[in-house]
Amino acid sequence: MRRNWSWAVNGAIGIVLAGLLFFEFVAPYCVQPGLDLTFLDGRPSRDEVVSRFGEPQEQIGPGGRFRMTGWRPLPEREAEYGGMAFQRPNSDKIYVFFSADGRVASFEVARS
Repeated sequence: MRRNWSWAVNGAIGIVLAGLLFFEFVAPYCVQPGLDLTFLDGRPSRDEVVSRFGEPQEQIGPGGRFRMTGWRPLPEREAEYGGMAFQRPNSDKIYVFFSADGRVASFEVARS
């Protein structure tokens, strides 16, 4: 009887540790960046982007360029209608360029 309980307790501890591993390491580093890129591929509006990523680290207007901050590659092009740069914790930096209608025109991903 005692042996059966130890298997149950060890199984429960294993499940808790696997959940912690997934939610603390796998999801932020692997799953979330993929979900973010899929979201941006759908050409969301500027407001939808801000509501998903929060306040941008950097914001540029028409004709502006992003500043070099150690994240490579830095987008070479100028923003036609504006752009924003976002960085989630434990993730890459995403540079987003907007079109005339306020939707995502393109985006680039940079790594430090």
